[in-house]
Amino acid sequence: MVGCNHPGCRNPRACAPEELQLCTSRFISDCYRKLDELAELIQQRDFKSSSVHPIRRFLVVSTSQAVSQALKVQGLSNQQRAQLLDILLSAGDLLGKLRRSPRAIEFVPVRLCGNSYTQPWVEETITQVLSKHGAMLRCTRPYAQGGTLDFVRLDTG
Repeated sequence: MVGCNHPGCRNPRACAPEELQLCTSRFISDCYRKLDELAELIQQRDFKSSSVHPIRRFLVVSTSQAVSQALKVQGLSNQQRAQLLDILLSAGDLLGKLRRSPRAIEFVPVRLCGNSYTQPWVEETITQVLSKHGAMLRCTRPYAQGGTLDFVRLDTG
């Protein structure tokens, strides 16, 4: 059996987060440490958009390894199984908090069309922030969450 790559650890290897071959105990402790660091970064939005990919990769690999260990490693204690489940849930929660794409401050003229059955309306405004998956803009009309809003760029149609 191949040993853990952590210095001084003689336990058998169980998983491979971020290319390191670790035993279950080291995987759990390293994941908790890294998840705490990432939770702080994500909460404070204290990272560059270029670092989202490695963060997302670590979270995906960690969830995969936690599931793999819980299902395949023999002789896990109930505490270790609970910790692996906690890692899975924590990493999944952090994945949900990551942005799908970076935001950019960009001013683009747009026309908004409200599809209210009782009073349709049109308003011209400009965007304040854009991302690949959405935009933030100022609208002077009341707008119900979950409603439909048509959005047309005035510069390109």
